[in-house]
Amino acid sequence: MVPVSSRNGDRKTVLNVSPSSAESAWERPGEESSPVTEPSLQETVETLFGLNERDVETLRAIQEEPGATTNDVAESVGRDRSNVNRSISLLEEIGLVTRRRRIMEAGGFFYEHYAESSEDIEALLTEAVEEWAERAVRTVADHDWPETEETESPPRI
Repeated sequence: MVPVSSRNGDRKTVLNVSPSSAESAWERPGEESSPVTEPSLQETVETLFGLNERDVETLRAIQEEPGATTNDVAESVGRDRSNVNRSISLLEEIGLVTRRRRIMEAGGFFYEHYAESSEDIEALLTEAVEEWAERAVRTVADHDWPETEETESPPRI
C-alpha cells in the first residue's frame, strides 16, 4: 500500500516546475472537453504526500549527491541539520529515499542517503495517484448531497 497523506498547515510550492498550460482542455486538439485542469507535478506531489518546497529541495540534493550525509544535504540546501533530517525522514517514510548506516573505523556510525531511481519514483507516484483517485471517487459517492428540485435549464443563447 502506498502511504498517501494529507498534512494541515501552511504548504508552499512543492517543485520548481512550470505550472501546466493555461490553455483549457477543450482547446487541445484530440482531447475530450473537460473542465478539469491538468495538475502540475508540483500539485500532484503536494496532494499525494503533503511534501513542501523544502522536502522536495532535500530530495533533489540527495538525487544530485547519492550517498550524502545529513550534514552534506544540510550544507547543500542551506538549512539546519534537524530541519533537513525531518525532510529526510518524511521522504524515507514515503519511499522516495533510503538510508544506509555506515560504521566508521574509529567507532561510531553515520547515515548515507540515496534517492530511489526515477523509474521507481514514477511507479510510486502512479500507484499513489491511482489509490488517491479511488479514495476520491468513494468520498464523492459517500457524500450526503442535499436534495434539490429539478428545474428546467435556462435557454441557451
